[in-house]
Parts: sequence; C-alpha cells; structure tokens
Amino acid sequence: MTSKRKLPIVLLATTVSSFATPFMGSSVNVALPMIARDFSMNALSLSWVASSVLLAAAITLVPLGRLADLYGRKIFFLSGSLIFALSSLLCIWSRTESFFIAMRVVQG
Repeated sequence: MTSKRKLPIVLLATTVSSFATPFMGSSVNVALPMIARDFSMNALSLSWVASSVLLAAAITLVPLGRLADLYGRKIFFLSGSLIFALSSLLCIWSRTESFFIAMRVVQG
C-alpha cells in the first residue's frame, strides 16, 4: 500500500483511539452507581474503579514511551489498542469487583 492509501486508515485508527479513552472514562463515571449496585461496592472500591486507569497510565507512560521510541511506535500502538480492547471486553464479563478493578488497571 502506498503512503497516500494508508493515510485514511491511519487517520481512522488514531481518531478511534483518541475517542476511546475519554469515552471509557466518562462512561464509567456515569455508570458508577450501577457498578456499585451490581458488585455491592463501597465508596473506596468505587474510587479505585474511577482512578485505576489514570494511575496505571501515569505509571506506564514514560517507560512505555521510551520503549516505543526504541522499538517502534506502530507495534506499541497496535498492541496497546489490542490490550485496551481485550481488557474492555473482560470488564464486561467480570464477576467480581477485584477482577473488574484489575481489568481497569490493564486498560490504563
């Protein structure tokens, strides 16, 4: 594929990924009362649901950015997108609050 033909695909991929993270953050915040009811969570556990993604992203941002500089941004972008998608699916199917929070950490 020529670089001109790849441009729409790259644009679509970056647009979708730029939309996904803020969307997941805001949708989880809206769904916190239902999450609390379904998992019988207290306020402390709910705060972990809301903040675990940001904590994980803050911890891994610099080291993974450096690794992406060394080994290629494309592979890190694709693998990160795949991990985010899989952990989002696992959040849907989680049965316990600890597994749900763990998958939220993986999303970060």
